[in-house]
Order: sequence, then structure tokens, then C-alpha cells
Amino acid sequence: MPDKMNFVCHDANIVFTDIGDQMVVLNAKEGKYYSLVLSGRDLWERLAEPVQVSALCADLAAVYAADPQDIERETLEFLAYLHSAGLIRVC
Repeated sequence: MPDKMNFVCHDANIVFTDIGDQMVVLNAKEGKYYSLVLSGRDLWERLAEPVQVSALCADLAAVYAADPQDIERETLEFLAYLHSAGLIRVC
């Protein structure tokens, strides 16, 4: 599970595409797909290159003008979910 000091990025074996207002992400190995919209899609796009989780949280807090502690908590939860689904990896 990623923490604030880790760098994270898309897993190389994941296929994804932009369909309208959503990002569809496929884990072909597991036979599962995920639909990401709004902030989830924004976060996904920011993982195209390895990014440190603490920097990601700071950027999201600035973009969404939200409480940094709330952003950090929710981002870590979402990254843990993406990681457990095999969609991202610690780089």
C-alpha cells in the first residue's frame, strides 16, 4: 500500500482509454474494468509518470481548494484501492 513518501504510477500492464467524460481502465489479467470520473480521472491522469504521493496530494489540494488533510486522507484511500486492484504500482 502506498504511503506519502512513495512514488506511484500506472502499472505497465494496464490498458486505459478516454471515453467522453470518463476514463475506462482495464486490468485484463483480472478481467475487470473500472470507470473513473471527475477527481478520480484527474488523479489517474496525474499518474502517467511516477509522482511522489505527498506532491500529488499538495497539487490536488491546490487545484480543488480543499483542506490538505482531507485531500491526503482521501487520496491515500483511493491509491490503496487502485493498488489493491492492481492498477497502480509503487515505482
